[in-house]
Amino acid sequence: MDELLAQKIHRELGGVLSAVAGDRDHPLRRAVTDWLAGFTRDMQSDPATIAKVEQFKHSLLGDRQLRELAVTGWGSLKAGLDASLADPDSPLCRALNGAVQDFGRRLLRDRALRQSLEARLVTVVQRFTAEHGKSLAALVSDTVRGWDPAEASAKLELQVGRDLQFIRINGTVIGALAGVAIYTGGQLILLLAG
Repeated sequence: MDELLAQKIHRELGGVLSAVAGDRDHPLRRAVTDWLAGFTRDMQSDPATIAKVEQFKHSLLGDRQLRELAVTGWGSLKAGLDASLADPDSPLCRALNGAVQDFGRRLLRDRALRQSLEARLVTVVQRFTAEHGKSLAALVSDTVRGWDPAEASAKLELQVGRDLQFIRINGTVIGALAGVAIYTGGQLILLLAG
């Protein structure tokens, strides 16, 4: 009998929720929306509501079991995310890759979006540089000043590798050619003058 009653309640609740979800003007939906709007206003302006919310917040934050549950939950969530992101065939990875590719395609097609994004990025970089430029420059300067020159050179060569060799060879060749051109020009001037 209990199971039949539970099934009946479950069916009725499912029906009500479906009706509410499908009808923007459903009375229950309007009532919940109005209550949420009122509660939001009260949280900003009504001292009694603000005090109740603060008391509730502090009781939640002070609950040891809830904190332990949050830490455990975060650990589980993080492990699940790490596992999903490590597997390229996981639904999360596929969804993220799809979203990034869709955004990239949209950026290629939509010039206004590109300009808007660029303007926002420029604004963010300008604001960040204005606020933190000096401290960032000091951090980089202090870090570079603390490097051992031989160790820094070895690390740079390890990271850049072959490209650095090409740069050295190009510099040598261009320097040699410039030297030959200058010498030849000088000799021509002497010949013409003499």
